[in-house]
Amino acid sequence: MATSEQSKYYVIASWALLALCVLFPILVFSLPVKIPIGAFYWDSYLYLDAQNRIATGQLPNVDFFPPVGALGYYLFYWLRLVLPESQPMLAASWALIFVTVPLMAVVTWDSLKTNAVTTLLVVLGFAFFTIVPFNTTEYYSYPGYDGFAIYNRQGSQLIYVVAAALLFMRQTWLQGVVIGLAMTALFSIKITAFLAAGLFCAYALLCGKISIRSTIIAIIISAIILAITELTTGIISAYLRDIFELVTSNEGGLIGRLLQGGARTFGVCAPAALAGLLLLFAAKWQRLDHPAIWIFVALAAGVFFESQNTGGQELIFVIPVIVYAMFIVLKSTIAPPMVGVLLLLGAAAALPPIVQTTQHAARATVTALKQAPLEHENLKSMGDVLVRDFLVERETEIRQHWQNYPEAMMHYVELGQLPEFVLFQDFAFQAAWARNADMAVTALLKKEAEGLEYKTIMNMDFTNPFAYLLDKEAPKHVAIGADPTRIVTKLREGEAEALADTDIILVPQCPYTSNIRMLSDIYGPALVDHKEVALSQCHTALIHPRLQADW
Repeated sequence: MATSEQSKYYVIASWALLALCVLFPILVFSLPVKIPIGAFYWDSYLYLDAQNRIATGQLPNVDFFPPVGALGYYLFYWLRLVLPESQPMLAASWALIFVTVPLMAVVTWDSLKTNAVTTLLVVLGFAFFTIVPFNTTEYYSYPGYDGFAIYNRQGSQLIYVVAAALLFMRQTWLQGVVIGLAMTALFSIKITAFLAAGLFCAYALLCGKISIRSTIIAIIISAIILAITELTTGIISAYLRDIFELVTSNEGGLIGRLLQGGARTFGVCAPAALAGLLLLFAAKWQRLDHPAIWIFVALAAGVFFESQNTGGQELIFVIPVIVYAMFIVLKSTIAPPMVGVLLLLGAAAALPPIVQTTQHAARATVTALKQAPLEHENLKSMGDVLVRDFLVERETEIRQHWQNYPEAMMHYVELGQLPEFVLFQDFAFQAAWARNADMAVTALLKKEAEGLEYKTIMNMDFTNPFAYLLDKEAPKHVAIGADPTRIVTKLREGEAEALADTDIILVPQCPYTSNIRMLSDIYGPALVDHKEVALSQCHTALIHPRLQADW
């Protein structure tokens, strides 16, 4: 047991860690930070697109189709109002501290009254994954900063808060407030994260970890927030409609996805499951609130959540459950040798996400010392990235290759294949995409200087940062994150009219991929009156009839 003097230090350390969750991002944002470009880095441009759409009066789900809930985009928008030049990927990752840190502060304040040691351990895990904006799994052979799975990371961090509140807070009205706010945020970030956290809440109510009174308080708080949001914006009903559309258009094998999620998180699942099984037989608890069942609930929630994801901070919310279970073990009458085995298994389950993320972050950050800033003229803070010299050389040579051998590029398109299986993870592709975008923006700015006037612009590709870069508007009803295999499978209501009225649609050419062809086939019927013209080295443009005379 901790002495009074030790407990004082644990309390100080817990609050210091929470303060660090806020102070460290503020420090980073006060510096001219550039980060190494990483796999799927263009996913972070979705936040720039959403920021611009919100700034021009569009509402997520109502006026455009986002791949997830609206809260993450609004948090990013609000943060960038205060810090407009903040590094976009870091801003998207750390914007959630507006929600998680206050909630975790309440959890900390309440749980410190019962056990300062467990509180410190839980806060330590929370602070680590809040401050370090990396996925646990690397998706490319070279290290870089993860511009993708940001909303998956945010979902995991919020589930972490829910687990901590259920396990370590006292059963008071305050617990209901925290759970209500956290679950509302989860619903508004990513619906699968909300459902995963719902497993925690259901078992907590069943075993008495949260009272009926606190549950009612949580439901009322959530209902009030969602009702006000719906009545003032219509976002909630539109969000539910979009979720239904995504589910019906992406019917896949759930069993296969669950197996994939379990396999990807096996390093956590195996020791945690073994610890749970041993706990079931090693201790005879005469109540439903069993630490082993909590472990199984956490694993079930985690595997379900990760079965729907590619990347993220996988199963980090197992950590507060392991802390809870292991401290019960230490206070139990279990034989000392078995206690030792259980503690080892608990550590084996809790440490992999921390170790993997630490290695990932360390590799990416250390390699930044020998990388150079991406050269660009008009990418604003979107261009605040670093690239390796040989990647700059590679992207230049490959750009020239696609221009010299367009028939090879089009052969891939006809086959329905990408030029390389990991094209979108390839750092050279991500660097080239940004450089190509810069050339297109520069060409359009030159056209504007010559007198061209237009209002709306979009990109015939996965992401569309061009409206943000050019201070224009993106067309309404057009999805952000235009994945033709999952998100954009057909024209939605109002989309054809919006596309037909769009002034400029950019079409990437270096390379022109099968995904762009698929989007062209879907959007094409609405663009029959647009004329394709040359724009820059790697982009053509489809221009509206009203611009054709002045082009």
